Amino acid sequence: MRPSLTTILLASLFLFPVCADAQMPHPGTTIPRDPSTADDVIIEVGLRCLADAVEPPEIRTTGENSYTLTYVHGPDGVNCPPELPPGTAFPTNIGKFPAGQHHVHFIGLVKGQSAYTDDISFTVSDIAGKSVSGAWYAPEQSGRGMFLIRTTVDLSPPEIGTHPPPEQLYVVYWATHDADGNPTWALTSGLMSDNVVSGIAINTSGTPLAPGAAELTQQPWGTLSFEYLGCDKGQLTWNANDPLITDGSVDIIKLANPDGLGVCSKSNAIEAIWVD
Repeated sequence: MRPSLTTILLASLFLFPVCADAQMPHPGTTIPRDPSTADDVIIEVGLRCLADAVEPPEIRTTGENSYTLTYVHGPDGVNCPPELPPGTAFPTNIGKFPAGQHHVHFIGLVKGQSAYTDDISFTVSDIAGKSVSGAWYAPEQSGRGMFLIRTTVDLSPPEIGTHPPPEQLYVVYWATHDADGNPTWALTSGLMSDNVVSGIAINTSGTPLAPGAAELTQQPWGTLSFEYLGCDKGQLTWNANDPLITDGSVDIIKLANPDGLGVCSKSNAIEAIWVD
């Protein structure tokens, strides 16, 4: 008597467990994509074998700039769907790293057994990454705001045959008010050092808005400084030439990203446990 199709399928489940086709995780990524020394690095890995609970991952230092990240699935059972559902991933906050190249090896434990592995390498910079670009503001000073743009500029003289790598120039526009309470702009730009970009700020005055060329006059406004404090956090400091403007600083947060710019943080990132 020929076995039924149902019998063949049931037998195949014993020979090939459901999880057998789902051992490989989705390739890991970092958030932000180009982390700096001021950022908490988040490792995000999509796991094919999903558990009802995941214990806080354990991180061990295995060598210079090399680490092992272990996920331990909870005891309530494991579900291994044939396809990874969209957006299914475990983000893990593994903290701040020094500048340089780093390597992380993933190990996923299911019922005490290694079910999947993966590797990821990422580079940490000593300056803020692309995710710093966008609109920033202080909630207590809503109505003022700052636009920060990170751009690439080649500062080498054109007559030199070999060019060094281009520098990252940070442009700061601050929408603020003058001593009389009138809206004004303060503009500065410069290279970043120790997560700080600062310089002499200028603003302009001239003819009222109209079509055609504008006759504008630039004048020094004072000094303006932006310090990157980590993902979506910063501090703006100013020192105005006008003695009627009070100098000071204010903590600012990210308000909006340019379209297409990757996120810098993940609100549900799992906190990891470091083990030496």
